[in-house]
Amino acid sequence: MKKVFVKVAKLASTLPALLFSGAVFAQQRIPTSQALNLSEVIDTLTDWLLGIGGGLAALILIIGGIRYIAAAGNEKQITQAKNTIIYAIVGLVIIVLAFVIERAVVGAFKPQ
Repeated sequence: MKKVFVKVAKLASTLPALLFSGAVFAQQRIPTSQALNLSEVIDTLTDWLLGIGGGLAALILIIGGIRYIAAAGNEKQITQAKNTIIYAIVGLVIIVLAFVIERAVVGAFKPQ
């Protein structure tokens, strides 16, 4: 059990760097002389929310995998771990669909 805990601790210490490394390079500088319009505010807000949701869904997927490995043949724990993995994948699919829909809606209202 100690080995599993050490592996989980190592994974948990590197997970923030893996999840949020793209956010550092994706930042945009918005000139202060320009006023933000509503579509830009919605676009920025949804990017942040979808990024956080995707990171949480990925974290839950990893936790489900660890629970599956640590189940050690216990059928009840294996079923719970499988359900966690399934729900995390469904969450990721919903987040990707929300991203696609948001891009289409904001793109339709963006000034040309």
